[in-house]
Amino acid sequence: MRGIVGLCLVSLVVVACGGPTGDGASNSGPKTPSTTSGPVSILECGDHYTCAILKGGTLSCWGAGSQGQLGNGAGPDQTKPTKVEGLSDVKHIALASTYGCILGSDRVARCWGTGRSPNGGSLDHARPQAIPGMLVNDISGSGVLMCARLDGGQVRCWGTEKTPNPNLGPGKPIDVQVAATHGCVQKDDGTVACWDAEQWGGAGTEAMNHPKLPSPASALGTG
Repeated sequence: MRGIVGLCLVSLVVVACGGPTGDGASNSGPKTPSTTSGPVSILECGDHYTCAILKGGTLSCWGAGSQGQLGNGAGPDQTKPTKVEGLSDVKHIALASTYGCILGSDRVARCWGTGRSPNGGSLDHARPQAIPGMLVNDISGSGVLMCARLDGGQVRCWGTEKTPNPNLGPGKPIDVQVAATHGCVQKDDGTVACWDAEQWGGAGTEAMNHPKLPSPASALGTG
């Protein structure tokens, strides 16, 4: 269970949102757009802030804003949804603790807030900016971590100085999921491989104290 649970009321639908993700919980992954008549297509929660992709392809965020989490550079907390300027055609979103990234139909990641950037630099109260050199199929974030499944089948991660970019071996990743301490991919051959964020290793196996990148979740069996 996460330490704090927030509730978001959007278009008369109550949606439970996680609080701080430092306990290893994941709050991100590919989501199916809503088919309801309301304005919200996809809802995503970070630490103390929330963003919604609207059906017109724009993005609105609300909650804590001191680190630029709301996409406006920095500013006061917002209790009502505030449009993130400069974004359109938004298809997918992933939120970490103090920064977020979206994907459009061009599959370019655009990130904002405060945190590390996949190009080796940093985001410092940044407004949404395109990350060059990556065509991204899906993206997942939690805590300080973000991982993207790239067009060539690789998985690229960022968020800390030691964040690994795992060599996943045979099999093509078809889904990526990230928690605060580790990440996992599902492959097209039905297997799952996991890796650590910094010191944690062997995620998905019986041991979690031996660095190993990545490690197959061999105990899953065949169902």
